[in-house]
Amino acid sequence: MKQLILFLLALGLGLGVYFYYDAKDGGEGRLANQTGDAGNGSASAGQASRSGTTINTSIEGLQPDGDLDFEEYDDRPASEIYGSYEEALAAVKKGALDYDDIILEQFVQPGEDCTFCPELYREVTLLMKNPNASEDEVAYYSELLAISGRKENIEALIESIESDPTTNSADIYAESLELTLGGDDVVRYLADYMENDNELLQESSVAAITNQESKLAAEILYEHTVKMGDADKYYEIGIGLGEFIPSEEALPFLQELTLKRDEFSHLAVKSLLNYGYDGVVMVFDVLANSNDAEFDRKMLRDAIDHLGYEEDTERLVKKILADNPSPVVKDFAQDILDGFELDDELDQIDEDEGDFSDEDEDIE
Repeated sequence: MKQLILFLLALGLGLGVYFYYDAKDGGEGRLANQTGDAGNGSASAGQASRSGTTINTSIEGLQPDGDLDFEEYDDRPASEIYGSYEEALAAVKKGALDYDDIILEQFVQPGEDCTFCPELYREVTLLMKNPNASEDEVAYYSELLAISGRKENIEALIESIESDPTTNSADIYAESLELTLGGDDVVRYLADYMENDNELLQESSVAAITNQESKLAAEILYEHTVKMGDADKYYEIGIGLGEFIPSEEALPFLQELTLKRDEFSHLAVKSLLNYGYDGVVMVFDVLANSNDAEFDRKMLRDAIDHLGYEEDTERLVKKILADNPSPVVKDFAQDILDGFELDDELDQIDEDEGDFSDEDEDIE
């Protein structure tokens, strides 16, 4: 599962993901946004580097040892970097040649103050549809539209999928659609395609909404899942409410869903845990006020997979274990603690192996 996917989750939204992304980097974090490629099979060669957290190692600004040179890296938005439509278009075309994620990052939701963006996006749409464009170029241009935050660009992607749904380009458009970033206007627009007869478009729309974080996105995912009548259909392919990483405003709604204690509650539990510490606290509060141990165990199915390491969470579960909790709470807390300890052991093994590798290089 992608992890922005994450997106994701998020699309290179921070270089910190590049330098520190391991089993302990959960937090509120966009785990792997787990929303991107889940249901569409393998990506094309050009899209294999499109996880959203991958920094292209062929870009300018790299030091000889492969680390980014922060003196050369420009993290300003595109509206501040480029003085004109011509400059921006030249940069985008150059970025498309080697799938330059740094250029993509500059165009993540550039905002309304990007005066040249409307003209640029119109040209990018034409470039994306150019029959002579390579698969990599189609993927790059379509991803640039998806991360723009602009509803009209999402419309262009969806129209492209609908116009020729059986082509390889349609698959590429759909994979880019999954990486969509935007506000509630985009979420509402995507919601109209969640029951589309085109399965590719349907799943991509669900994945795209999963990639958001608002309360509205959580509500739409939940309502759609209930309407479908299958709590696990989307979770099994790595999208939907169980893979949703919420904003703070969405937490109370998700906790309400867990308190319903129905067949969909386990998805809300997973989403809360995706958030991080505050979500973990909410889940334990629900468990502490329950007298149905059998249901609680079902509700916690696979929940442990949605926890990322945080020191606050580790302290919390140790305190819970010390307070002689109910068997279900005790087992869940112990599973979390065991998982953290296993992560520590694996990290230590990796460090030790790294030390041996350094020694081997010195010997050579």
